Amino acid sequence: MIPKVAPLILLVPLLTFPSGTDAVESARVVIPQHVTTGENVTMVCEFDLREDFDPKNLGVYWQCITDNKVESVCSYYNGTDSLEKQAPRFRNRTTLAVNPWRAILTLQNATLLDSGIFQCTIKYKWPASDSDVLSVSARYQPLQLTVRYEDGTAVLQCVTEGGFPLGKVIWYYQDGRRLNQTWSVMNYTRSDRTFLIKSTLTLKSEEETSVCCSVIHRALKENITSCLKIPGKRYKC
Repeated sequence: MIPKVAPLILLVPLLTFPSGTDAVESARVVIPQHVTTGENVTMVCEFDLREDFDPKNLGVYWQCITDNKVESVCSYYNGTDSLEKQAPRFRNRTTLAVNPWRAILTLQNATLLDSGIFQCTIKYKWPASDSDVLSVSARYQPLQLTVRYEDGTAVLQCVTEGGFPLGKVIWYYQDGRRLNQTWSVMNYTRSDRTFLIKSTLTLKSEEETSVCCSVIHRALKENITSCLKIPGKRYKC
């Protein structure tokens, strides 16, 4: 589980707040634990006001912090959205719904680059802030499992790509027995930050058997699997 991040109060002086007549008591950000690329993400900023709500006196400021870089996601004040300072990568991807208790940010078509700390600052005379971490994952494509034969030995290769973070490769017999053989794994990082995984297993057996390759996606708690039948007669000299 991703630990809760302490509010980044140091960011508050960077913002310019409208004047107001009442104070906000607290703020709390809630972000989904698991998000995959292409999904729409709903982030909720809950807050408590000490007095009656007047939208014209409310300021809402969502920011994203990645690699020590602070970017404006969206803002709301004077009763309307304000997108003048919105970072280019968030343009046409955000909607903000505001009521007396919540400021709900929807981020469309999540990408791996959206992973980071999202901070919500509520201003109703005095500011209150909270933040949480958004972690975006990518699912791996279906496995491509192939075999070739060299001198009575089966050489199996398991390939998948497009996933993030890096998956774990496991080989085993289809009936669940563990393989005693060792296998090699080569990982490549693509330009979009996703991984290409290639794993090779060398297997020698005189009996027909079925072998499976699985790639475990720990963040999403799921795995993809492909199995292949190896005819034992190919190994006989």
